Amino acid sequence: MDKILQGIAASKHPENVKRALFLKFAAAAIKPVNPTICHSILTISADLIREGETEFIQEMGKVVFQEWAKQNLTTFEEFFHHSYLVNVISGAILNPKPTVEFIHDCVKLLHDKTAVCKVIQTRAISLARECPHLDVCAALCRLMVEFPECIPLGDFTVVFCVTLIQAVSTVEFPNSEEALKIRFIDVNAVGALLHKMWHAHINTILPSLQEIFKILTTVTLPREKTAEPSVALGCLAQHVPVEMITLVTKNAASDPSVVDMNMTVALTRMIDWLSWPAVKNIDRWIIAFLRSLASVQKFTILINVTVATVEKVFSRLCYPIARNSALAVLTHMLLSFQHSPEAFHKVVNHTPDLVRLLLKEDSLSSQECLSKLAELIYVLIHQHAGYPDLYEPILEILKNYPRPNEEVIKQKLKLNAWTSHGSALFSYNPKFTPKSETGKTGLTNLGNTCYVNSVIQALFMADGFRREILNHCSKVQLSVIPRLQSLFAFLAHTQRPSYSPSDFLQVSRPPWFAPGAQQDCSEFLKYLLDRVSDEDTESIKFEEKLSRAKERLQRAKQGRLEVCDDQVVPQLAGTTDRRDSDAVVPCIGDGDTGTSNQAMAGSGDQAQNKISSLVEHYFGGNSVTVTRCFKCDSVSTRKETFTDLPLAFPEKPKPNGTENNCMKGGHDNAVVQEEDKEKQTDTETPMEGVVSADGAMGGKSSEKTLTTDKTDTNGQKETAKLDDLIDHFLAPEVLEGENQYYCEKCESLQDAERFLEINYAPQFLILTLLRFSYDVKHHTRSKLLTDVKYPKILRLPLKGKHRRKGDSLSQLTVHDNDNDSATTQSPSIKRRCHSSECSEDFSEYDDRDFKHYALTSVIVHSGTSSESGHYYCYARHTTPVNLSMEDDDPDYLPQPWYLFNDSRVSYSSYNSFSNVTNLFCKDTAYVLFYKRISEQPSDYYGLEAESVDPPLERELLNAVTRDNQLYLQEQELEARTLHLRSAQVSSSANYRPRQFDDDDDNQGPPGSCGGSGTGGFNVPSNRFIF
Repeated sequence: MDKILQGIAASKHPENVKRALFLKFAAAAIKPVNPTICHSILTISADLIREGETEFIQEMGKVVFQEWAKQNLTTFEEFFHHSYLVNVISGAILNPKPTVEFIHDCVKLLHDKTAVCKVIQTRAISLARECPHLDVCAALCRLMVEFPECIPLGDFTVVFCVTLIQAVSTVEFPNSEEALKIRFIDVNAVGALLHKMWHAHINTILPSLQEIFKILTTVTLPREKTAEPSVALGCLAQHVPVEMITLVTKNAASDPSVVDMNMTVALTRMIDWLSWPAVKNIDRWIIAFLRSLASVQKFTILINVTVATVEKVFSRLCYPIARNSALAVLTHMLLSFQHSPEAFHKVVNHTPDLVRLLLKEDSLSSQECLSKLAELIYVLIHQHAGYPDLYEPILEILKNYPRPNEEVIKQKLKLNAWTSHGSALFSYNPKFTPKSETGKTGLTNLGNTCYVNSVIQALFMADGFRREILNHCSKVQLSVIPRLQSLFAFLAHTQRPSYSPSDFLQVSRPPWFAPGAQQDCSEFLKYLLDRVSDEDTESIKFEEKLSRAKERLQRAKQGRLEVCDDQVVPQLAGTTDRRDSDAVVPCIGDGDTGTSNQAMAGSGDQAQNKISSLVEHYFGGNSVTVTRCFKCDSVSTRKETFTDLPLAFPEKPKPNGTENNCMKGGHDNAVVQEEDKEKQTDTETPMEGVVSADGAMGGKSSEKTLTTDKTDTNGQKETAKLDDLIDHFLAPEVLEGENQYYCEKCESLQDAERFLEINYAPQFLILTLLRFSYDVKHHTRSKLLTDVKYPKILRLPLKGKHRRKGDSLSQLTVHDNDNDSATTQSPSIKRRCHSSECSEDFSEYDDRDFKHYALTSVIVHSGTSSESGHYYCYARHTTPVNLSMEDDDPDYLPQPWYLFNDSRVSYSSYNSFSNVTNLFCKDTAYVLFYKRISEQPSDYYGLEAESVDPPLERELLNAVTRDNQLYLQEQELEARTLHLRSAQVSSSANYRPRQFDDDDDNQGPPGSCGGSGTGGFNVPSNRFIF
């Protein structure tokens, strides 16, 4: 019968005839036959499988072999022994895939597979190498999946994995759908075996993935004919345990042997795989690689990959089968690319078309994608504001999708920022400390510049003022406002944890402030506001002159006005940056009777409408000082403007023997001993930090000598209430003795009283607590350490308690320089007394005599003198919040409080910092910021969404973008330098990182101030080539 089988195979009959003959021959296997003939038939049919010239012959040989083997198992086991298998595998293999499938079928029939599996185990690697085709490897993998005892053991397992991966990397996918399905089936077969080996032998995973990464990072030159790595490699990624992804990507990202070009190529190829449906989990791998590269500061790769591939990833959203993976990668790419709008702007113009396509598709997949895409777009527009021409079409087409609130936006940006990933750099260099969890930016201490940093942070958190500065535009050359605008822009948009205010300090430091020395923050604040006010006024006046000149020229062209030859049109500012930081600018209201004072001449809220300067608009108040002669009862008034109220402490008798319970030693006791002598002679002790924006506001401090820490009779630290200090400020002052008042009506010096009333309460009320004093006799400066209790909601009285309810200045006899007559008598005004001693008859206030304020910022001084110590600031945003009608104790303003301590920013709370003096006696509130609020909580019900900062001007936006990119490059260079340095140091070297921050939160705020004095990052312009 063996001859018959050979004859059928060699015949020239048509295939259908031969098929029938083969099937009839296979059916004859049920008949008993001589074992020798059976052995011969098995040999011939096996040869047809292994060496057949056509697939038909191979298929028929397989049919005949399986039937005869099943019916003659004893003869089959004698036929298919290990020696036969060795000869089959060792010799030349004409048809590798059918041969492997033949071996697989034979193993299934064997009762004792041990010897045969041992042969397969030892010869599998060579077989895969000699026949590196996907179909052969897939057949071999199917065999091993069913019979794991055939898998190579020990180190050979890793070698076999690598061999399979190399085979898969060369796979080419055909165009026909049927052939494509077969390819994916074969790839999945290889993946199934790798999955089995990787989970059974964990030590095989890393070498396998290293081989995949090695193949991916191979750079193919244009002149080379080497094919690109196959997308089939991506199909293997889904078989890696998910918990291994982070470890693998971190190892690859930090591998010094992988150059940037190779890593860029690998990531680009992985992103290309997003369009293949069989490539699962590839989005996880891509995102993990991007995060790992960010954690080792390889920002150059991230920038290049994102810019090069973001449009390709965006286009994948059109295909439902790849949409979810593509959207995940796109979201991470764009949210992490925060230093520049370049990546976002590459897809902006394609967004409306994509949205229309998804709307037209109207499937669950498209609807979910649209919802996530809209949220992503809103976040990116918030981050990269300033391009209304680009964003208007997008906002129009997405108008039906809700905008996320600001907290959600900030949280998303914070979680995805490149600089938010863990890094060891800050252990070696403080400028690479991760940005605060608050998202706020600190200010670098440039050497005793904490007084500047605290003031800037307090002003920055005044939302309305910040937005006005950011939106300021002038055609004249200014000095302070542009630097303040730039500083605010960087505080809002920089990715640095702290920013250096060196440029701003150069133009804003008062001329009498010595660089490097500690200064009074209140004095700096007033000087800064004066400079800003003057520059803003100058800009407004120039605009008005320019407008009038243009109007005259227009009228002249229309023949209405003859233009004289000597008429001059104001010239626009030149391009030279003068940066005149030494110019002394007069204080607001300090003898200037021009536009500013005239605008403030009115009373009430109507006067404020005439204010032109933005400083006057936000911080400017209007007061009237009233002086009444005791002899003739005539009254004179003087209207003044102010930007802060200096609050002195009322004098109280100090018990004998009381010692300073906070400071030991020093000059304070000596000053206290001289206190009685100074009071006897009415010596006026000059007060540092007393003079406000108008010179008269600090006059009342002349009768107060405050040089030490006050204690009560029980030896406990004395406290004061802010309300009492304000009442003391508004109380009448007696002018007598050497301080008598010259009455023009009496034409002689007379005893008199003087008091102050607030005519217009500013939007932002600045209160300075007069803590610092100078002892003329001992030439020493000291500080009053009294703890002042300040409320969150302040009811500011506009007049003192000495005034009766309903009293107004119109009832007083007013006497001024231009009118010597006084015909009516003034109502009686009670002589000066402490606020606690005033009778109830004079403490009844009309509701119109109050303005309500909410606390927004507190600048704290830590130390015992204005010439030493440290400033830090507590602040919160000032945009009103949407109150609920269920709120029993509404706060009106946002709750998150922040502690700004130079470069360090952290969360805080009112309950925490309002008691700071109880815990640290040298840390006392010095400057308080309050914002005026409505007296009616109902005004804050159902409030609209909070305002946002205006978009930055293009030049300023570009400056911030360049600096953000520079910061990324600095981190990358530092990380690479650190890695190279570590590689050169022996592992046994005793290296101790420098400790840059020894502060412990449990020890309280710092009691001293300092800094490197350098500030910023001195990076040569040619340091990076990008």
